[in-house]
This record gives sequence, structure tokens and C-alpha cells, in this order.
Amino acid sequence: MNCKNCNTEIIDGHLFCGKCGTSTETSISPLPSNPPSPKRKLRIVIVALLCLVGIAVGIFLLALGNVFDGVRDFIISDPTADIITALEEGDHAEALMLASEIEDSEPLLRRLEDRLVFLETDFRSENIDFSVVSAELNTIERMNVFGLSSTLNRVSNTVGALNASRTSFNTAEEFFARGNYADAITHYSLVIQDDSNFETALTGISNATNAYRNQVLAEADQFASTADYEKAIGVLNNGLLVIANDSELMQSLTLNEQRFVSYIISNADRALEAGNHDLAIRYIIDALRTVPDNEQLLRKIDEIETARPVNLLSLDPVSSSNWSPNETRTQIVLRHASFMTGVERSQAEFFVDRNYSTLRGTISADETLDPNAGLKFLVFADDTLVYESDYINRASTFDFEANIAGAQFIQIRVTNQRREGSSRTAGGRFTASDLFLTQ
Repeated sequence: MNCKNCNTEIIDGHLFCGKCGTSTETSISPLPSNPPSPKRKLRIVIVALLCLVGIAVGIFLLALGNVFDGVRDFIISDPTADIITALEEGDHAEALMLASEIEDSEPLLRRLEDRLVFLETDFRSENIDFSVVSAELNTIERMNVFGLSSTLNRVSNTVGALNASRTSFNTAEEFFARGNYADAITHYSLVIQDDSNFETALTGISNATNAYRNQVLAEADQFASTADYEKAIGVLNNGLLVIANDSELMQSLTLNEQRFVSYIISNADRALEAGNHDLAIRYIIDALRTVPDNEQLLRKIDEIETARPVNLLSLDPVSSSNWSPNETRTQIVLRHASFMTGVERSQAEFFVDRNYSTLRGTISADETLDPNAGLKFLVFADDTLVYESDYINRASTFDFEANIAGAQFIQIRVTNQRREGSSRTAGGRFTASDLFLTQ
């Protein structure tokens, strides 16, 4: 600053001018003490009153605003939010009670539809347990909200299908670990495409199929090695029920069926060689239970039936005299009274319609036959003699075979022919049994 007397610059902090010695302090004159006027006092009072009124109005407006906010909140609040909160907290009884107090179901419908979508999404993501979802779905169903059934059913079906799929996957994994590949394949196949385990299940099916195939083939080979082809075929058929149309199993099945059929036909042929047609037929019929409709076996059974001897006595004779079959038609008894010298006979004639080539049987005479009798056994085919026995002796038995190929009718006959040196002969009784026609 400068000296007020000589205008010389004074260094800051100095109290006097270094040139003229004038003091740097400035004296301050006191203000005149004039009292305020009445108008001024009135203005002050008015301003103060206005301030008080403003403060009071502000307080009133603030209080009124709070009331309006409460009314607004009451008017626009959504009581369904409490229901959703109760569901989220697992308080299903509370949720049901709150839902029963709702008069307008439209807001609740929207809320619950959103909740159902959330539950479905959360379950797909495996963020929530099935038991929790199931309990909440049951509670929502009990609310009986109009218009919600379609969404509820869709979500319930989706959640149920996913839960069943996940259960099947876990079960399949357990079966596979225990070496039960058939059941593993079955349960892997139940995994649905919406399941996050679907791709893993496909891999599981492939691995289980390979392991099961090897298991079945090994078991079938073991049975076949002891000629137990029937069991080998059974194992392979069961395997094909699990992995249908598997080329390796089908190839092994075809091979074992061929072995089995050859084995059965060989047994049947041995039975036929022994003359046991019934046993041969039984072999074939039993085998057809294992390989139904097998053409080789069907042809073989036709062949056996065609070649099977037919009991002559199962046919009714077109004419007969002095003869009678027994009750079971296994034998015939030809009886003679006392025959005069000459030719007398007992006979029976049958219609065979050219179906047979041979007649076989056994003839026997009992003790009642007169030693002087001249009995003979004859077979005629269409009136042509095709077989004539020697004289029949008492207490004798013999087999015979006659060629009847092409004959429509055959006749069996017993004659009493005079023996040399005998003028009279006495008849007797003899039996013809096991009379069979063969082709």
C-alpha cells in the first residue's frame, strides 16, 4: 500500500511511512445511532408472519403428501405378491389362504402363469428339486384359478416327463455299472430329447448294446458246444427282444436253428428206422415250439405222416363174412366151423383207393385148429391174388407182406383147403394182428 500523506509505498507490516512518518492505521468513525422508524418495524413483523405461515403451510402439505402416498400405495398395490412370496418360501398353507381371499382372479392368473414358467425353467436348469416343484404345482392346482389349467397341465407334464427321464438315466447308469446291460439299454432308451442327459444316454445305449451282444453270443456258443441248441436259440431270441434286428445275433440265431433242425431230423429218422412213427412225430412237434413254422420240419412231419402205416382195421370193410375185429380194432379173429371137403372161407374186403403199396401183418393160430385142417391166408388186390401163405399149423405165428400197389380194393381171406389123404377137415380159430397199410 502507499502512504496516504506522501504516496510513498509502504512495506507490508509497517505501521508508519518510512518517508514522512505518517501512521498507516485508519481510524473508523462510529455510525450515528439513529433508532428504526415505525414503518420499518411493521415491515419486519409482516415478514416474520409470512415466514411462519410458509412454514406451517409446508408442514401441512408434507403431511398431506404422506397421506396421498399411503392411499396411492393402497390403491395400486398387488396383494398377489404375497401369494408368490409364500410359494417361494414353501409356505403352501399361507399361499392357499391368501389365494382364497382374492376376489379378482385375473391379476392372480397372470402372476401364477409367470410363476409356472419360472418353475419350468428352473427345473430344466436343475436348479430346483422335483419334490419342491411337485409340491408347489399341487398347491397351485388347489387354488382353482380360472384359465390356469392349460399352462398348469403343460408345465406339470413337462416337469413329470423330465423327472421320469432323469430317473431312467440314473437307473440305467446303475444297471450298466453292475453289468446288467439289457436293463441298462431299456432305461437309457427312456431318456427324452429334452433331457440334458440325452446325448450321454445315446452313448450309453451304444456301449451297453456292444457289451450285451458279446454277452449273449458267448452264452449261446456255450450251449451250442454241448448240442443244447434249444437253449442257445432261446438265449438269442431273448437278446433280439432287447436289441431288435441285430445282425450278429440274427446270424448266430440262423446258424443255431439250422443245427437244431438237423439234430431233430436225425433223431426222427432214427425213430422211423425203429418203426416208431409216433416218436418221430413227437420229436418234430416239440421242435416246432422252438422254431415255429420251420419249413424243413413242416416238410418232415408231412413226410412222416404220409409214410405212417395206417391200421387196416381203422377202415370199415365194404363186405365181410365170418370175421370180427376186437373192440380196439387192433386185431381180427377169423372163425371157422366144420368145413366140408372143398373150399370154404372167411373174408373181409376194404376200399383203399390206390393210396397204399404194401400190407403187412402177423398171423397166428391157436390150439383149437384141427391138425388135419388145410387153412391158408390169402390177400387179393382187385381180385388178383398177391399173397398166399403155406398151410397154417396149430399154435403157429408168422409175419407176412403183400404188394398191393395201385389196388382200389384189397381182400383178406382164410380158406379151408382139403389136404391130401383127408376127406373132411375141421376149422379152428386164428388171429390177424398189426395189419398196416404203407405207401
